[in-house]
Amino acid sequence: MGFPSEGEGEYTPLLAPVMEQKSAEQKQSFKPPADVVSNYRKGLEMHEEGLTGDGIEPATIRTATRIVNGGSVSDEWVRKANRWWGRNERFLSEERDSAAYASAMLWGGAAGRDWYRARYNELERESKDDDISDAVREGLKNKVEEHNEDVGDVASKRTNLRTLTTVFRRGVGAYNTNPGSVRPNVSNADQWAYARVNSYLYALRNGKYRSGKHDTDLLPEGHPMTTRKSAGAELLRKIAYGY
Repeated sequence: MGFPSEGEGEYTPLLAPVMEQKSAEQKQSFKPPADVVSNYRKGLEMHEEGLTGDGIEPATIRTATRIVNGGSVSDEWVRKANRWWGRNERFLSEERDSAAYASAMLWGGAAGRDWYRARYNELERESKDDDISDAVREGLKNKVEEHNEDVGDVASKRTNLRTLTTVFRRGVGAYNTNPGSVRPNVSNADQWAYARVNSYLYALRNGKYRSGKHDTDLLPEGHPMTTRKSAGAELLRKIAYGY
């Protein structure tokens, strides 16, 4: 079966889907613990002192600053950090005033290494769940890449494979357990689940749903319809959507 495009099999719940919302909720981001945050703070201090050299990417500094200010990181960043530690764990053995050691602090130090590794292993275990076929997973992955390329770097409009997989699973669950919400022209669970994914992506891009709301707990911080709240969310919303 081909993957439905945007608008195909439009997701318009006929009845409010209640059952599938609660048990399937998953986090979209990870908040580092205090010891990791402390190392990030030390890394930023060393960077201000000029100890990190010229090879630090701006995104590393931005992420470190966000973490120190109480922010979270995405599963994409967890994977990136785990790769970084795989290449650069030796930096922890360098002199404490060296650029290499300062760089390690900007990735959370030894506590960050261990924390990112544990979170990465969690993501890998989730990605191997056998309730989603390889074909579906590849289709969702393509949707993530196309959507993020379309919306650019606006954080409140971006998504990831973990989130779309959750939306898809909820769609399958709604089809199987809440048939009253399914439109008559939908013939199978995957079709309904893809329609739900397309509806979610539309809301991400446009700041509103075409019809019934769903999965608002998965919308990023700063999105005007998200039910997750945090400091700075209002500012992110105004920047992304202009109101």
